[in-house]
Amino acid sequence: MRLFSGKKMYIRRTALVNLLASVVHARLLMQGCEDLSSCHPPLSYEAPNPLLPLPPPQPASPPPSPPSFPPVPSPVPPPPPLRPSPPVDCGYFDTLCVSSLAELRHAAEAAGQNAGASEFYLIESLRLDGRPVDIHFAADLSLQISMWGQCTGARGNELCELDAAGRSTIFSIDSSALNHNHQLTIGRMRLVNAMAVDRVGGAILLAQSIQLVVRTCEFIDNWVESSGELAGGAAVGATKGGQVEFHDSLFMSNVVLANKSSVDALAGGGAVWVSSSSGHHPALVKALPPSGPETTFVLQIVGTNF
Repeated sequence: MRLFSGKKMYIRRTALVNLLASVVHARLLMQGCEDLSSCHPPLSYEAPNPLLPLPPPQPASPPPSPPSFPPVPSPVPPPPPLRPSPPVDCGYFDTLCVSSLAELRHAAEAAGQNAGASEFYLIESLRLDGRPVDIHFAADLSLQISMWGQCTGARGNELCELDAAGRSTIFSIDSSALNHNHQLTIGRMRLVNAMAVDRVGGAILLAQSIQLVVRTCEFIDNWVESSGELAGGAAVGATKGGQVEFHDSLFMSNVVLANKSSVDALAGGGAVWVSSSSGHHPALVKALPPSGPETTFVLQIVGTNF
């Protein structure tokens, strides 16, 4: 009996040892260890006390924060559109400011469609690509320049004039607006195919940006007979007390003064008068440097008040 009981106890001990070894081996495998020497810290053989409270559960780690990106800049609003320049104070003149020759042509054609229209356009200023261009002619686009062929290189009804720097402006006028006397027919002036160029060293450079300021003015018909024809169809009367009277069948023209005293009188505050059937009207003039003898001066009539 004792022999058999001893064998049973031995078997039970062996089974218990094997069970403990299996548990230990399983824990080693859970920690990734092959044996006790390769585990750090060493595995404890103490069985957990079931009477002790279990350790509090570890709080779950917070989820990883999303990657931070630099703030996206808000789109810059486009600059407000530039306000158009205020109209030029032209006194008795109406003002038409255009930013392109197409606008000028459109406005001129619209005015020409009016059967009773008697307007022409006086160029106030011109800028090509932001640069001012000197204009030596103004009223009614100096039609007489092309009529009398006074412009170098003028072809047909092209109008142009070179300044001292060799720059020029060129415009075209519908020839149907002229009568047999080369005068503007009332209400029929129309600008067509207008363009502006810059002559530099003989080359013609089209302007990318053209800014024109023009005035609309009334045309006076029934001019009194001129006292004498001079260059450009202009006639100059006598000098009277610092006033230069002249009769101009083309209204706006280059006026050649035969004596320097007339220019001196104007510089001293004299006045220029346009004579028409409705009376005498003061005119705005610009003196051009002499191109011939010293006693020859050119006055350009650039507008009248009436």
